[in-house]
Amino acid sequence: MIELKFCISNIAWEAKDDESVYRLMRSNGYEGLEIAPTRVWDNPYGQGHSDYAHFKQQLNRYGIELTAMQSLLYREESLQLFHDESSRREMLAALEKRAVLAEMLGIRSMVFGLPKNRSYSGIDNREAFEIAADFFRQAGEMAEAYHTAFCIEAVPESYGTNFINSTAEALELVKHVGCEGFRLHLDTGTIIGNKENLSVIAAAAGYISHVHISEPFLDIPVSQGVHAAVGRELRETGYTGFISIEMKRRHDSEPLTYLESVLGHVREWYA
Repeated sequence: MIELKFCISNIAWEAKDDESVYRLMRSNGYEGLEIAPTRVWDNPYGQGHSDYAHFKQQLNRYGIELTAMQSLLYREESLQLFHDESSRREMLAALEKRAVLAEMLGIRSMVFGLPKNRSYSGIDNREAFEIAADFFRQAGEMAEAYHTAFCIEAVPESYGTNFINSTAEALELVKHVGCEGFRLHLDTGTIIGNKENLSVIAAAAGYISHVHISEPFLDIPVSQGVHAAVGRELRETGYTGFISIEMKRRHDSEPLTYLESVLGHVREWYA
């Protein structure tokens, strides 16, 4: 039976707690770290090579590898997928900077969620799909050149987007684009929020590059039954990538206590 590899996103705690969380990760068998680049650096795409190397060395001391990036266009809502060709060119140029960073850090998966950057109006669903497919084919080919991949995340309508709201829709887009640099990101928060049938995981076998263990609106993972079932499906499909806890930061007097609890519960559910 395939053993899943565990990871957590650094949006779940403050920078001052990094070292303490890394120790918790190591003691709980978490080998991967997902990052929001702006959580690590104020200007993540303009650092010197030594800054990136120092960050990797810090993680290496704890036996942690960088596995994924998220929040790719944080606070860059002017970059819109469906506005016009000019906006798409600007978005593609911005995403190339992310791909450059991913290559330098050894990151293989970049999660494309970004609900505020991907809503459309004035065109029908099919036209939106073809515009996006053309864009992501270009983005995927570019990502391949940097030895990484953009991973489309299905985002429910409740997050404020009308494009790719279900895992099945995301899978359809990935298959249509047909590029190794454009893969599927599986999100349990979407599965739970949409009440999706878990058969979608088997249907997506071979296309999934990254997985988020999450709840709707990034609450603490609590849906034990669903998570355990997702874990079984992933193992049965032969998934060998990382599964990453994605949860929002809690303003708690003892943040490390609840983080340690979450790390333990998730590992138990997905064992």
